[in-house]
Amino acid sequence: MIELAARAKVTPITAHCLRDTHASLLAKKGVPLEVVSKRLGHADFHITAERYLHIYRESNAAAAWALGSVPI
Repeated sequence: MIELAARAKVTPITAHCLRDTHASLLAKKGVPLEVVSKRLGHADFHITAERYLHIYRESNAAAAWALGSVPI
């Protein structure tokens, strides 16, 4: 993978970075925390929550803001 990244003139990334990006994108799309946790193979969703809960909170804040901007 390092050789491919060098040829493409991009910074190589690790498998862990890909895993983290995958989980973050799922969270941003609103996939339930329990589903993300299972996909990552975590024994307990609390492990996943410790790492990714901030993304869900950001999504909730954005949803509340969007609802607040709807004219009544």
